[in-house]
Amino acid sequence: MKTISIGAVGDVLPHSNVLKRALSGSSGIYSFGKMLTPCASFFSNVDISIINQESIVAGEKFGISSFPKFNAPVSILSDLKKLNIDVLNVANNHLLDKGEEALKESIANIKDFGFGVIGAYEKGDSNGGALLLEKNGIKVKFISYTDGSKLNLDVVGGLNVNYFKGESYSLRMNRRISSIKKDILNAQKESDAVVLSLHFGEEYHRQPNSFQREMISSIAETGVDVIIGHHPHVLQPIEWVQNSKGKNVLVAYSLGNFFTGQLGLYRQVGGFLSFEIKKDKNKVSICYPKLKFTFVDVYNGCKVKPLKSFYERGEGLKTGKSEYFCAESTFNDLLGLMSCKYNPFVREEQVITFE
Repeated sequence: MKTISIGAVGDVLPHSNVLKRALSGSSGIYSFGKMLTPCASFFSNVDISIINQESIVAGEKFGISSFPKFNAPVSILSDLKKLNIDVLNVANNHLLDKGEEALKESIANIKDFGFGVIGAYEKGDSNGGALLLEKNGIKVKFISYTDGSKLNLDVVGGLNVNYFKGESYSLRMNRRISSIKKDILNAQKESDAVVLSLHFGEEYHRQPNSFQREMISSIAETGVDVIIGHHPHVLQPIEWVQNSKGKNVLVAYSLGNFFTGQLGLYRQVGGFLSFEIKKDKNKVSICYPKLKFTFVDVYNGCKVKPLKSFYERGEGLKTGKSEYFCAESTFNDLLGLMSCKYNPFVREEQVITFE
């Protein structure tokens, strides 16, 4: 029996308040380490980890900026590397905020720090914006796609962006996701498990919409193993979706914000999803999914902390200058939101737990 563990979080999108906090005096150096270290143990306890790098990381050359057109300093990559993060997804609605040349620079910077990149790639790259990693004798293929209706793809010339046609296009679902299905089927030929990242859904909606659910149901028919969603900037439910052949696919519709400066209770809450991939001869299974809730403490150094640490100490969650929410009540509310629909075919080792 061979086993590896995977960890994933949602959006890394430094807003102006985060950038201001990270800037060290008159030196002009940005340091994010103290903000990220409270959750460092999450990443060190898994074999492979992935994040949604929502902002490009093109650095000073293209001007450090926040909303509405984001560009983070290169130093954030150094701090993310210290967390033992392996894969950065770049397929999202902000990847072209500064144009194609900035995206090229961002991808080059990410690779220079030793990260794997998924979702966008130079034309001629045989990997097609995907990434194959092997740990403990198990091969995992990471694939990523974003909603093309939220992008200005006219500015792209020398790069390819993995995208699907979103809700604004009138298409049958099978045609809409044909490229995704093709990539998954090809990935299955060279890997033991396939993890798909999807940038989709509606911002700030705490429940997936009908388009998300229809899309997931269609993609599940490929036999993909795990689907990780992002874009809404809030947590959405995690569940097992069973396809017509009886296979259960682990789906996180949105992992919310991991590291941003947005204010608002559920915009400050995110989740660290972990699961194991087990391989016994030729049989592969996804086991022991777990979600640990996080909270960006914007009014205390913009630090990303385990939500559990607040209610254990009896502290409130500050979302405004004089606005607090009970941490325990928030945790209980999240449990209600995240509880997956009943699936009689979920085995004991597939039960989703929360912390």
